[in-house]
Amino acid sequence: MKAAYQPRFSSLQGFLKWQPEDRYKYEWNKGKVEKTHNMKQLEFLILKTLHRLFTQTKAYRQGHELIPEGDVLTSPDQLRRPDLAYYTNEQIIKASR
Repeated sequence: MKAAYQPRFSSLQGFLKWQPEDRYKYEWNKGKVEKTHNMKQLEFLILKTLHRLFTQTKAYRQGHELIPEGDVLTSPDQLRRPDLAYYTNEQIIKASR
């Protein structure tokens, strides 16, 4: 069986412009593309429960959020797409600029 083509990008911008045609989620690590899976149906139930609990917290009232499958630049060489990430209101405002 032939291995699937794994593209490489020399820059984060090149990776972000790439439009894969399958239903997988991809992350970028030092120019290498890493194929990961999207959330599964059971994880939706977990996400729903966490989100409903989170809406009762002080952090939620301050504008902080739990955001699923968003782009997170963990270093200049790595972009991750975690199933769920916590963002402060300040991080969200800064990212929108």
